[in-house]
Amino acid sequence: MRIDITVVVPFGNVAQWLAKALDSVLKQEKEDLNVEVSLFDDSSTDGSQQIAEAYVAIFERHNFACCFKTNSDTGRPGGVGYAKNQAVRQGRGKYLCFLDADDEMLPGRLLRQYRAASALPYSTIIGSKFRRLPPGSTERYSRWANNLPLSSLPVQIYTSHGPPVVAPTWFLSRRLFEEVGGFVEYAEPYPEDLDFMYRALKIGATLFRVDEELVIYRHHSACASLLISEQQIWNIRISHFISDVLQHWEAFTIWNAGRQGRRFFKSLPSWCQDRVICMCDVDKRKVFQGVYELYDQKKRAVLRRVPIIPVHEANPPLVICVKLDMTNGQLEALINAKRLKEGCQCLKLAKRDCDDFITYAITANRDYDKFQLRVLTENQLKCLVVVNGSIRPLILK
Repeated sequence: MRIDITVVVPFGNVAQWLAKALDSVLKQEKEDLNVEVSLFDDSSTDGSQQIAEAYVAIFERHNFACCFKTNSDTGRPGGVGYAKNQAVRQGRGKYLCFLDADDEMLPGRLLRQYRAASALPYSTIIGSKFRRLPPGSTERYSRWANNLPLSSLPVQIYTSHGPPVVAPTWFLSRRLFEEVGGFVEYAEPYPEDLDFMYRALKIGATLFRVDEELVIYRHHSACASLLISEQQIWNIRISHFISDVLQHWEAFTIWNAGRQGRRFFKSLPSWCQDRVICMCDVDKRKVFQGVYELYDQKKRAVLRRVPIIPVHEANPPLVICVKLDMTNGQLEALINAKRLKEGCQCLKLAKRDCDDFITYAITANRDYDKFQLRVLTENQLKCLVVVNGSIRPLILK
């Protein structure tokens, strides 16, 4: 039998929520689609395995194919990425609909995302809006992820702790999953979804969101994402930002001479620090300081001196390190004044649900378009097209 959709449900010690998650699948309309549910237990010890086993027969009675496996005999969890890979590969569906075992599907999810997937290239990662539980949790992050314009999805891939299309809402083709190589497998906490997205974009994937709430996204103290260190996420984002963007720039300016701008500078390898022309800031005290000195405590020596200039004197390309939606519109006004535009000219790199974030602007008006074409080879231009998920950022006006 042809399977159209595999609902991918990996789990580990989620007995408190698992039945609700599986019930939400049973309530989905399927029309004439053949849907299977793939359950994988990653060494649960709280009764989750028994709950899943009981649901196998329930799904089959409701005309869902169902497969279930566990690695409980090992006594060692393989980790989130491992469990996701196992759940995917034991299934047969053309499309994969991911469901975290502590979340729930809202009515219509399967049909709406399947229809979107059928109309889009196979290389599309499709998400949706979500309803956060409890209401108000991670408010800034939820507001950003649910309201980000579709045109901004490919250019805000460095903005957050996670992808701009949040992983608990993902729906994608098995073909794309296999071409990416699945999720990285670590037993310890790791942002496997963020890593998967970057690798997918490198091979030409694009992002899309169905603009309806299709998932109840639960926030609680045992969330796996809370076990991942902010520094680890920062390092992954910086690494991809350097390889995908900064290595193609001969020179750039860091917007913000304060704490976050300096952290960003310190995170760069030496060859990349060499390309920082200056820092710029709106704070007159920082500008008056005149220079940022990178001091090595062990060597008791200044390793780098970076000039600090006013923002209005700075020229692109820029890496902007400012608090998103915390400047009462001042940041946006400055960006507009410098004729930077979200999408083809401005990308953002940020930390959400924290006090700071990083944004970056790629290009500004025709002057930098000329600079871009002079600096980048044809192959590098193709690379940037792949990274940004659209050729639009490179079209001259």
